[in-house]
Amino acid sequence: MPTHFHLMVYVNKTKIDNRKEDLNSSIGKMLSSYTRSIQKQQKITGSIFQNHTKAKCLNQIESLSPNYWQTEFGTQINIEQDGHNYPLICFNYIHMNPVADCMVHSHEDWEFSSYRDYFNGRNGKLIDYDRAKEELGEIFISLNNF
Repeated sequence: MPTHFHLMVYVNKTKIDNRKEDLNSSIGKMLSSYTRSIQKQQKITGSIFQNHTKAKCLNQIESLSPNYWQTEFGTQINIEQDGHNYPLICFNYIHMNPVADCMVHSHEDWEFSSYRDYFNGRNGKLIDYDRAKEELGEIFISLNNF
């Protein structure tokens, strides 16, 4: 997306030298490094991002409810009993975002999406098909129909 991006990452639980590093600070470091690189390349200073980074743990229901989002079928709400579907909902949202913002007609048309890596045979290096299938469930197999 021209103005923002979405990442869906699986974080392995590891402990490194008694130092706790959460996902927000790790992403912050990545964005800071990216910013410095762009600033150097473009010979500019200042922020290149408009808003602060947000991160949510998708498999801890208590940190998610309630969440609202728009779909082609109207406003949806995540409530506790549906919380186990939230990672799948986010996965779909990420891949449908360019269509919802009228950037492309179909989700497979957005060249910066991982959709083609998951469903159209493009061999990207950033996805883990088996991990996605494991985390999102068996319904993941039929997602290319969404």
